[in-house]
This record gives sequence, structure tokens and C-alpha cells, in this order.
Amino acid sequence: MKMLSRLVKVLSLLSLTLSILVNIGLGIIVFYIVLIIKYGKKMVELTTTGTRVMATVTGINTLDAHAYNFSGFSRPTRVPQQVYFLIATWQHPQTGKTYTFKAPIRNRDRFPIGSSVPFLVDYNHPRWHRMEDMLGAFTRTGDEPPPTTD
Repeated sequence: MKMLSRLVKVLSLLSLTLSILVNIGLGIIVFYIVLIIKYGKKMVELTTTGTRVMATVTGINTLDAHAYNFSGFSRPTRVPQQVYFLIATWQHPQTGKTYTFKAPIRNRDRFPIGSSVPFLVDYNHPRWHRMEDMLGAFTRTGDEPPPTTD
């Protein structure tokens, strides 16, 4: 009987610990989902309330990444891919403060260094910004080859 009550205590402690860990995990997941939704809403809101500014392209960062090619019923193959991030600067007309914007792009040749790029900005919170034509920056040009499999 003593052994059984001890086993029940251990199992109840394990059950309590597991439920606490599951609740913490669910809380973290819900937190990130809410954060992503708020970020998405802010990006959509910039379309209507954002101020259009012209930023000057100062650089393009290249990141080597991998994508997966799912063709037919075969195993997915890992394909090397380069991801580009546009870096542009803009100066606030009232404060004179310079801000640096970053945005993912697909084709680096569309954005030569020194050229102007339209961004939508929240003047009250200039860190909230996005490229005006996000889809245009992310579409592939007709002469750009599709990713190859090695």
C-alpha cells in the first residue's frame, strides 16, 4: 500500500510537470502567432496609411541558402540558392535623421547602387517600413533561369 501511494505521488508530480511544460509551450506558440499577425496587419496598414518616400540603394547583401525541389514522387532535393537583401537609406525631412531600410528582393540587377526605391513609412515610427512594390521586387524576370538541381 505504501508503495502504491508513493507511485501515485510520483505520477501526479510527473503529470503536473508535463502539464506545466505543455502550457508554457502553448503560451510561447500563441505569443509568436499573435506577434506575426500584428506584424502582418502593420504591413497591410502601411499600404493605406504609410507615407511614400524615396530611399537610395546603398547596398545589397547576399545570403547563401538552400531550397528544396519537390519534383514528382521522388525525394526532395536540396538546391543551393542565393537570397538578396536590399539596403537603402532615407532621411526624415523634419528631423534630419537617417534611417536604413532592409527588404528581401529576388533580382539584384533591378536595384543598382545609387538608384532610388519607393518605400512606405510610418512617419511616427520610421522603423515600420516596407517596399512599396513588394511583389514586384520578388518576382523573377523573364531572363532569370529557374533554380537548378545539382
